[in-house]
Amino acid sequence: MAVLIFMDGVIRKERDQSIILDGSALYKSLNENYRVLLLAKDKERTDVWLKTNNLAKNIDDIVQIEDSPLGDNELRTVEMSRSKGKVDFVVTDNTDLATKLLEVGITVMVFLNPRYARPEFRPDGRAGVKSWTAITEELDKQQGLYVDDGRLVELPALDDFED
Repeated sequence: MAVLIFMDGVIRKERDQSIILDGSALYKSLNENYRVLLLAKDKERTDVWLKTNNLAKNIDDIVQIEDSPLGDNELRTVEMSRSKGKVDFVVTDNTDLATKLLEVGITVMVFLNPRYARPEFRPDGRAGVKSWTAITEELDKQQGLYVDDGRLVELPALDDFED
């Protein structure tokens, strides 16, 4: 009984190589009952990354995703792994790949992890964003307060001072 898990997007963030805690928890729980094979673009670097993050794995259980002139590298890697033995299911964050795997009869678990913990942190989030009108009104208000501040007096010109 084997499970294939794509490292990037499930256990590790591809952009900054940081750990995805929910993905690592899933990986650890699947290790209890399955032989878990990890699919990664660089086998040696993944081995070091796993050891660094206390997820040590036998390097033979890391499958390198090979470049193929035919394209669909991830799909071809899964099919190659399946030709070597039974694959119970595949865990990926790639919905396009999940569709292709389903079409060829492979069970898929799609792992989708929110990139932003709270909606207001999203780049397209509107919470906490001031409108341009509110910003210019605040700027005008502060400039008016500055002009009306009695503590600020006009300083005499340098020519008014005597030596």
